[in-house]
Amino acid sequence: MKLEVLLVIGGDYHDFYANVVKLVSEVREEYFNFEITDDMSHLNSKKLAKKDIVALYALFNHISSLNKKALLKFVEKGGGFLGLHSANASFLNDVEYQNFIGSKFLFHPEKQRFKVNVSKMHFITLGLKSFEIFDELYVSECSESVNVLLEAEYQNNKVPILYTKSYGLGKIAFFALGHDEDSILNENFIEIFIRSLKWLGKKSKNG
Repeated sequence: MKLEVLLVIGGDYHDFYANVVKLVSEVREEYFNFEITDDMSHLNSKKLAKKDIVALYALFNHISSLNKKALLKFVEKGGGFLGLHSANASFLNDVEYQNFIGSKFLFHPEKQRFKVNVSKMHFITLGLKSFEIFDELYVSECSESVNVLLEAEYQNNKVPILYTKSYGLGKIAFFALGHDEDSILNENFIEIFIRSLKWLGKKSKNG
């Protein structure tokens, strides 16, 4: 049975629609059904009742209390949430959302090539090796509750690139890469994206 994924896109500084069309075209259709929208009102209890996973690939300033409540309740009751790239730079003034996603974007240096290292074995990272990618290196403030799986280095400090966390009965993954097609079409990005969705769709709570 395919996993039903609501992929919410939109906002500034990125060509989210073009990027996500390219990304989804690289994913084998037998695994997932994607519904792509730039309409935040789709984050409602009726719509989410038909979904397994919500993925946010966007840069939004505001989320209504009604839509936020529906999203958090969806995950709390066992749904999955994948935050991609600027998902932790969205809603920067909303502490409840930051606690939910597990991190807050601080800044990024200019787009550059950097090395991503596996920091922990997990369903998502099993068998993966370190790789290089040309992308924005997001530096974020992370909650202690996150389980860091991939990381890079910036000015001799470790920077989380992929982490997971629990939220109620549900699960969250945040993947900081994905500014444009230079990273979206990287074979490692595609593999991690697929594995993250598969893990989020599994009913075990292991973070």
